[in-house]
Amino acid sequence: MGLNDSYDAVRGQIILLSPLPSLDKTFSLILQEERQRQARNTALPTSELSALLAYQNFSKKKDRSDLVCHHCGKVGHTKEKCYKLVGFPPNFKLTKPRTRNTSAAPYSANHVAAHITASSLKHLLQVPLN
Repeated sequence: MGLNDSYDAVRGQIILLSPLPSLDKTFSLILQEERQRQARNTALPTSELSALLAYQNFSKKKDRSDLVCHHCGKVGHTKEKCYKLVGFPPNFKLTKPRTRNTSAAPYSANHVAAHITASSLKHLLQVPLN
């Protein structure tokens, strides 16, 4: 007993697997092929399919913001995929963290930094104002 000729492609994929898959895995691969054929026969119009794929891609990107690494504390990945644990990819380039560009100085132009001791402060507070 074998597969119909229409299953030549999936048969070839199964034979190429090393070691040969179990009967359950083989059956699963054939069912997957059948489902894909059924999906092609009942495919959505191109515009609806494009909209669906765009939404799915948007949803995937949005979901990453919910991930938090328990190793480094950064958002966007989990501990299992943390580069600090698993290693950086070969072409990875480190970037500096983004900081706000503030052109204004933190102090006014008339501000003078003063270092004052507690006793000097106490003395100044006791001086009467005119």
